[in-house]
Amino acid sequence: KKGFPLVVISNQSGVGRGLLTRANVDRVNRHFIELLQAHGVELDGLYWCPHLPQARCRCRKPASGLLKQAARDLEIAWRGGISVGDRQSDVELAQRAGGWGIAVLTGYGKNNWETGKIKNPDYVAKNFSAAVRWILKKGSPL
Repeated sequence: KKGFPLVVISNQSGVGRGLLTRANVDRVNRHFIELLQAHGVELDGLYWCPHLPQARCRCRKPASGLLKQAARDLEIAWRGGISVGDRQSDVELAQRAGGWGIAVLTGYGKNNWETGKIKNPDYVAKNFSAAVRWILKKGSPL
């Protein structure tokens, strides 16, 4: 509602490992979108990488392939975005594109932060809501 495109970019290496099918991931993503919509949140896009980390593909975070794809689809700049997540790859995604990387302490975030697996975030938020409040206070990284 504040003019920021909202896109989910996710690594789903369980597909590459044979633990999940693409249909499994699609089903979970549809449910996730429904949960967001029930709270009045509309995504502008949802993108995911099925590859193993060792594949070194262009779409696995923190690589910018899916970020660039989302920008093309939405006809927006891919530089200067904001990424929020519980892993270092989430923090690095936007930082590598000149934007802000925010770590959240939910999910794997608390453990990753406390054990030093997340390094140099632009902000550490208790949860996604706190990250959103910080973003709205700060504005845009550009």
